[in-house]
Amino acid sequence: MEEGVLFLLSKGIESIGNIVIVTFVRPSFSKDGFLYDLVAGRGVSSLRLKSLTEPFPGRVEGLPPVDFLLIPFPFLGPSGQLDLEVCIWSSTELGADCS
Repeated sequence: MEEGVLFLLSKGIESIGNIVIVTFVRPSFSKDGFLYDLVAGRGVSSLRLKSLTEPFPGRVEGLPPVDFLLIPFPFLGPSGQLDLEVCIWSSTELGADCS
């Protein structure tokens, strides 16, 4: 992973569940993209989103048009907690994946 790279993991609440978004805030000199894998688990069930980060230089105003993972309320734990795994890797690492 490069130095000076910042990823934001955001969670919002909608009427049917939580949305989770990964945003890549890139330095002006960086041209690389990153792949990510989000997995929300509950017991033996899981929800998964595999996508490419959208690069945004500097501050992001409002919600950018990106992929997101929608996690329905019944999928949350008894206390409303969210069990989430996040894996991020460079898109230049062809064939790389989270295991």
